Amino acid sequence: MILIHRVTPFVLGLLLAAGFLFMAVWPGTALVMIVLMTLACVLLLGRLIGWEIGNFQFWNFVGTPLVFIVSSAGLFLFFENMLEKLLLAAVVALGVFLYTEHVFTYRHTPAAYKTYALEHLSLVLHILSIFFISAVSHGLILFLQVPLFILAPIFFVLTLFVVYSMFWVSKIEHARAISYALAGAVLLTELFLASSYLPTGFYTNAAVMALGVYIFLGLSRAHVLEKLTKTVLVRYLTLGSVLLLVALGSARWI
Repeated sequence: MILIHRVTPFVLGLLLAAGFLFMAVWPGTALVMIVLMTLACVLLLGRLIGWEIGNFQFWNFVGTPLVFIVSSAGLFLFFENMLEKLLLAAVVALGVFLYTEHVFTYRHTPAAYKTYALEHLSLVLHILSIFFISAVSHGLILFLQVPLFILAPIFFVLTLFVVYSMFWVSKIEHARAISYALAGAVLLTELFLASSYLPTGFYTNAAVMALGVYIFLGLSRAHVLEKLTKTVLVRYLTLGSVLLLVALGSARWI
């Protein structure tokens, strides 16, 4: 049994790489591949951690890579350059492999688990997921004129999950986690609505959203964990400001 669990990260990573490769070579298979990759993620991770669907641990460990996969697959459909497609496929397959590997260690060989590994990986996957989701959403607005009243509730639910998931994996009690998650989802959805009016490309808007999530998660987690100092505050605000200026300064304004 442990052997089957042990190979799960490798199998899932290879299946995702194969799915993206199929979409790159045969674009007509995109919908089928996305469905199959989604099923593979749910079934393999569900088996790895146990089907305890009444426990948020199940939804966190399955939902985090699932949102990452689906959002990246949506962005994948916008790409035309093969190199870009292969690079994104490699990032997604590697990211999910590393995440699943640490989930396996956390669940089945806890003595070998590296402290904070899942927290750091979850943060990376969540920020990338927000970037992908934002890019896809702004792309849909730009190319298909999808109205904001359809996209905003979807974005709200996804950011609610992202923020709560980060607080949960940081072992913060439910009452505080849900209050911060609701506040964060509202603030980030407002930022999403505001960024949709910027005269910039959808990648720039997505970068603005990713920075917003990074700063909010970093500062709010530091505050709840009583680690928010003047140095931490200045570091986040300085880094965020510099990256925002770089993103906006290098953007192609419409």
